[in-house]
Amino acid sequence: MSHTFTIKMFSWLLPFFVLTGIVVFSRQPMVVGLVCSAWLGYMAYVSIRGKNGVYEEITQILTMFSLAWLVLLVESVVLRWFLVCASIPIFFFLVWMNSERTGRLVHIQEKPLRRMRMMIHVFNMYTWCITVFAVDVFFPSVPFLVLLCAASAIGILTSFLIWRLYFKTSFRRLMVPLAVVGILIAELVWALRLLPFGYLAQGFLLVWAWYVFQLFVRFHLTPRGIVWVDQIGFVVGNTVLLVGVLFFIRWI
Repeated sequence: MSHTFTIKMFSWLLPFFVLTGIVVFSRQPMVVGLVCSAWLGYMAYVSIRGKNGVYEEITQILTMFSLAWLVLLVESVVLRWFLVCASIPIFFFLVWMNSERTGRLVHIQEKPLRRMRMMIHVFNMYTWCITVFAVDVFFPSVPFLVLLCAASAIGILTSFLIWRLYFKTSFRRLMVPLAVVGILIAELVWALRLLPFGYLAQGFLLVWAWYVFQLFVRFHLTPRGIVWVDQIGFVVGNTVLLVGVLFFIRWI
């Protein structure tokens, strides 16, 4: 068995055991911290060995902590164990289907895999956003400006990771559109904080707006640009759904 194969197996299955430890010892912060620290130590080892690309490691770290935040936030035991079990297929795609395989547009069979990875990024964005709003609710002593900057940073990073799945480019070349994304997220977080919604609904609305915006930015960055005739139905449908969702979450 090769060393590379062993590392991939550990990278795939270790999050399952880490999350299991978080569920079992959720009432013991010290144990949870030790478990997470051990996993971060393993990721540092993998990074030193150079077995993964930097963006692959960032994605795995974001996903791992996304699942950990949700496991700690949700109250349902069944839902917690569902998230623990969901880590197995999620990290399978992250470890065994890396972006070098799913990031080439010329191979049509790789499009479903690329979309799955994109949805993992969207899931991470949602989890980190609801965590920001939850911290604002449960820990009011934390400066809101810090949370605002954290949400913007996560949005910028996630947008860049998604765009890299569709075209290879550097962070420097995307600094202007990424800055616009960060400003949009900061404004949305500020506005949603004033609305009478729970943090789950606030995170959902924020990620919905961010997803649509980064999607159109990605279209704009392609040689073809945004074909508005093809996007009218998408825009109208999302507008109608948004009105319905706002009415629904206002009264539940």
